[in-house]
Amino acid sequence: MHGGRHPQPADGRDAALVHLDMPRWFRGREDVPHLRTLAEALRRGRRLALRYRRADGPPPSGPERSVSPLGLVNKAGIWYLVAAGRGGRVGVYRAGRIDAVAVLAEPFDRPVDFELRAFWEGWLAEFEASRHRLPVRLRASPVALAAFGEVFGDGAAGALDAAGPPDEAGWREVTLSFEHEPAAAHRLAGFGGEVEVLAPPSLSERLMRTGRGILDRYAGPGSRCPAPPAAPPARRRT
Repeated sequence: MHGGRHPQPADGRDAALVHLDMPRWFRGREDVPHLRTLAEALRRGRRLALRYRRADGPPPSGPERSVSPLGLVNKAGIWYLVAAGRGGRVGVYRAGRIDAVAVLAEPFDRPVDFELRAFWEGWLAEFEASRHRLPVRLRASPVALAAFGEVFGDGAAGALDAAGPPDEAGWREVTLSFEHEPAAAHRLAGFGGEVEVLAPPSLSERLMRTGRGILDRYAGPGSRCPAPPAAPPARRRT
């Protein structure tokens, strides 16, 4: 899929079938071997038979599901298929998790009132609300604050708007939301000493255990990492 004109339905209706949502979210790129087939079904207005693998799940072993493709969305480099099932319920499928797909000869009637961008924005708002359940209150340095947009994506903007005023060193108190405590520890550990968790206390303890584990791994007696070079001797003042 390249930029330019969006593909149109086979009957020529003026409906966008591709939506580009480029602000950062789950960042990265992944292989989507069936993207061309999905686009073909959209262009021709044909139903799809596909096998879909859930996140971290085993390869699908059940029967293929039949869906009516309504659009493709690119969210920060990740492609998603928006499609309706037999009962008309519209769902979202991460295209990289589609293990097999075939375009069927069966056409379908695209809902006349369906608007891809509006559906995606509503679905995304529900998804974000469902996955952010743990508020974390912390202090962040200017270095960390400058990286929040890159690391946390769109959700960082609201948190920074609501953050407290900076202190003399530029640190601000911010409240961020995470799916759960392990996810919070995983994402905050990369900031090192540029953030200080104030609440919940259990997250502070988890981060301390993480820090000790890193030290043990790289500086412990069993470490295979080369020792860091010795610091040059300090020069005497004359």
